Amino acid sequence: MKVDLDREDLICLLKGTAPHYSLFDEVTIQTCGYFVGGFKDEWHWNNEMLNKLPDEGLYRLYILCKLSWKKDLRKESLNK
Repeated sequence: MKVDLDREDLICLLKGTAPHYSLFDEVTIQTCGYFVGGFKDEWHWNNEMLNKLPDEGLYRLYILCKLSWKKDLRKESLNK
């Protein structure tokens, strides 16, 4: 399937996901968002930092988050 996404679409797609806990120490992840734990665990994206990323960076960040939830691919994605 091919989908044509603009910058706004990429940001919305990214905001619809969160990194797996195993990525919280990654510099890119820490720069672009933060985790709030407690009664309700939540990931919050930093809009200012997301807006500074190029489109390709947004897409890579989305793929990194997506793959981080797939147990078999988690280790492989961290090595890239």
